[in-house]
Amino acid sequence: MMNDEKIISIREMIHGKQGALAHIKSEINERALVVGRLPEGSVLYRPNMDAPARLTSQQAKLEGEVKKLEEKIADPSKIKLAKDEFLNLTKTAGDKMRAGTAVEKRCAMSNFVFERMCR
Repeated sequence: MMNDEKIISIREMIHGKQGALAHIKSEINERALVVGRLPEGSVLYRPNMDAPARLTSQQAKLEGEVKKLEEKIADPSKIKLAKDEFLNLTKTAGDKMRAGTAVEKRCAMSNFVFERMCR
């Protein structure tokens, strides 16, 4: 389950990676234009010829990362608990505590205490 802060954080990461992706794309275009103007024997020719291949692999990696992050927040309404679902969980928590084993009760209470301490 994700809260709004995690969704915002993921969106910020997506935005940052999209900015880096735009920079890489412009760098690829710039290098392609530079290579056309350089003489083949120039010292700068070889590095500018190798750069597009390296940048293309970085571009593919970033596009994959952006896609994975976008999948995480594709539909935030599916990720979050609805108000009714949350209320149903709180209504049944008492029954679950009475019916559970000692280990289950201890886990439930420790999670509850931990959540309260983190606030």
